[in-house]
Amino acid sequence: MTTKIGYVGLDHHHCQPYLDSIDQLDVELTATADERFTPEALDIETASDAPHYGSVERLLDDSDVDLVWITLSNRDTPEVIEAAVERGIDVFTEKPAARTATDLEPVAAAARESEATVGVSYTWRGHPISKQLHELRRSGFFGDVRSFDLRFVASSLRTRDTDHYLFENDASRGGIVQWLGVHWLDLVPWILDDPIVRVNANLSAGTPEVDIEDERRSSWKRNPVPSARTPAATTSARDGTIPGFRCTARRDGAVGTRWARRSASRGRRRSNSVPRVATG
Repeated sequence: MTTKIGYVGLDHHHCQPYLDSIDQLDVELTATADERFTPEALDIETASDAPHYGSVERLLDDSDVDLVWITLSNRDTPEVIEAAVERGIDVFTEKPAARTATDLEPVAAAARESEATVGVSYTWRGHPISKQLHELRRSGFFGDVRSFDLRFVASSLRTRDTDHYLFENDASRGGIVQWLGVHWLDLVPWILDDPIVRVNANLSAGTPEVDIEDERRSSWKRNPVPSARTPAATTSARDGTIPGFRCTARRDGAVGTRWARRSASRGRRRSNSVPRVATG
């Protein structure tokens, strides 16, 4: 049976890419909802027989959908998720799904109590390099991981439409952390199978026209490893390094991933053991 999807929230820069993805899946877009915009107003193409609703409640109550796909503000997303799961409707939502962790707690509780499934768009777990890092860590390839380093450099806000609600504190709560940082907060503990227990962060706002931050540097403390060393992570934003006692993995976001295995006897790198994985 084909999954029927109701799409909620059209005024978002990920909306069209998500709709393009839906077109490639064995699913059917059967309805849309947005309180401010119709698909026609935003030049969004949908099936001619797919009704548009001016409220989410009407879509949930009047259309027979199996899943709602959400791209709303962090402020408005939690209420829609809760309304969907209360009706037993599955959810796929743009990250991070709330302004704060406190706002997200009742949503998580509602999802746990429901038979509905809630998925958040943390897509980096599905990247081939991420999966390879995960498997290498599980196999013991890195030995004892002592630290890791990540950098993700995004485009300047001067190239963005900063009049959009994404750049408003009331709607989003924050900037670079909510847009991109959350991907790494999700990905790194999954790769290492080790939760973050403490964070020390430095945020800065370099664009006067907006009231959210556009740069972050942070260190994350993990649980102590058996060697009693205290691993930490430093991330300012797509390159990454994971050094261990036996090897180092170096990921270059533009090229691929380079692995260097260290000599077990002297800790030197073996020059003949540097395989490479291209990312395309």
